[in-house]
Amino acid sequence: MARIYRLSKGDEATTTGTSIIKVKTGLLQLLGDTTVSGASVQNITFSGLTGDTDKTYFLVMFGIDDTTVTNLGLRFNGDTGNNYIEQNIEASSTTVSSYTNTLSYGFFIYLAANAHGIAQVWIHSLSGYQRWATYTCGSSVPTSFMGSIRWTNTADQITSITIHAAGGAVMKAGTRVVLFKQSS
Repeated sequence: MARIYRLSKGDEATTTGTSIIKVKTGLLQLLGDTTVSGASVQNITFSGLTGDTDKTYFLVMFGIDDTTVTNLGLRFNGDTGNNYIEQNIEASSTTVSSYTNTLSYGFFIYLAANAHGIAQVWIHSLSGYQRWATYTCGSSVPTSFMGSIRWTNTADQITSITIHAAGGAVMKAGTRVVLFKQSS
């Protein structure tokens, strides 16, 4: 049975049991597919990556929040310093705002208490440059975000990507994260 993945408007991908899918922008190869089951978690990590070889990652997430407001963010190589610069546009109900922050993680999804959210993130992983990630996300509370994250470390190859629930919050059972690499 073939699965169809909608990656963005107009781009379709199919698979028939293999881990490689063809899209208009090149080939995406599945690196990991994690679903939280049982106890809630604060972090989900994909390790053993070779960012300089892979060059681009694509992450898709469906998040389920616990009883508190949760900001989910990316951390590269376990870096917890204030080395992530976020540029964000937020649309909430009838208000639109924009802002820039320096954080200890790269923000990419906001979940209100007991909310569901979905996000897609493209990550440029080649070292020698400040790494950029662009994202869009929305949640069951009428809030949508789009923006970019810049990791200021230019020297180190990306070897791990962690999805981190900030402020001691957690991601509940049913949260799913899928990571692909793009090859040309």
